Amino acid sequence: MFYNNNNNSSNNTSAVYGLTAKARCITTQAAETVKNRFLVGSFSLREDNEVHLIEVKENHHHDGGGDISLVNIFNHPCEIWSISASPTNASLFFSIYNTGTEFKTTLWKMHENNPTLTDLVELKGHSGVIRSVVWDQTQGATESSSSSSVMTVDESYLRIFDLNSNSSSAKSTAEINVSSGKNLVGTMDPIHTCIASVGTSDSSSTSSTSSTSSTSSTSSTSSTSSSGGSGGGSCIKGFDFRSGKQIYTIDKAHSEGVRDIDYNPNKAYYMASCGDDGLVKFWDVRNTSEALKTIKAHKHWVWSVKFNRYHDQLVISSSSDHTVQLWNLPSISSNRPSLDGLDSSSSSSSSSSSSSKLKKASKAEDLPIKTFEEHEDSVYSVAW
Repeated sequence: MFYNNNNNSSNNTSAVYGLTAKARCITTQAAETVKNRFLVGSFSLREDNEVHLIEVKENHHHDGGGDISLVNIFNHPCEIWSISASPTNASLFFSIYNTGTEFKTTLWKMHENNPTLTDLVELKGHSGVIRSVVWDQTQGATESSSSSSVMTVDESYLRIFDLNSNSSSAKSTAEINVSSGKNLVGTMDPIHTCIASVGTSDSSSTSSTSSTSSTSSTSSTSSTSSSGGSGGGSCIKGFDFRSGKQIYTIDKAHSEGVRDIDYNPNKAYYMASCGDDGLVKFWDVRNTSEALKTIKAHKHWVWSVKFNRYHDQLVISSSSDHTVQLWNLPSISSNRPSLDGLDSSSSSSSSSSSSSKLKKASKAEDLPIKTFEEHEDSVYSVAW
């Protein structure tokens, strides 16, 4: 399901795109800078699954809606748990999939007007469930660059792989044992080089994988998660994978499992997390003693939270309560007004007026914009 947000918050509209099979994962085709395109992976127990490349065309009529069109369908083996599109090459994406006996993650190449994906390279060496595969966006790589890096997270380890120039081989360059409960999700800092974060479950509880929706979203009728409510809570850990050292810990970040982590792409050190406690939290990783902001976002587990890349005061979350929530949060955005530089000794009316306006603006209220309730089942992921 796709949502269009415009300047009139009362006029947010949605459109539906259907697959023949259930879907649990969606991602933005980030390297496509002109068109709004998304990759959606099907989740079927049968051997044959599909990746749908779809396009959302916005219109500017009074209804504010948009049209969804299918660009291509690609054949994919096994049930797809997660998709991660290359930030620099629109034809490439990683998928995490379950063969029935093991989890794998492979880099695929799409071809125009051809349903067959080319298998470029598999990232090997994992144990148990592979939770996340994430591209490093800090390298400023282009299609002609010598290499690019990706991070994977399985139940115990964080791993870094370097891909060669034609993405035909991958070399493992770092392996870090997170050693705290079970890893549920991982991400990379899009601003600072070589910084990664991992969210875990409570070490006394068990939880199996799940993934995924934009602003679009995907939902599924069945959940394979079991999460215990007892214990001391889950944590988020930050690592510098050049040295292999842990650089911060957020103990008891959520009372239960951490389901998603997303860095603000425009404001350094700011990060959002969500979890099975129904909360969305915002952090400054330089001071992790308490959250900058906590929102009781949903009535059940929160599976996904994402900053808008261009307007980072906009945050979207999705949950097992069947809803998607859109928030306007100026207090944690990169455009939050600053009082720095005001001359406190000045008594001029202009200075007083400027100070008053800035103080008023800096206290701009954080508000929910819209609750989308069209889903009938859990919404596992969202993507802008």
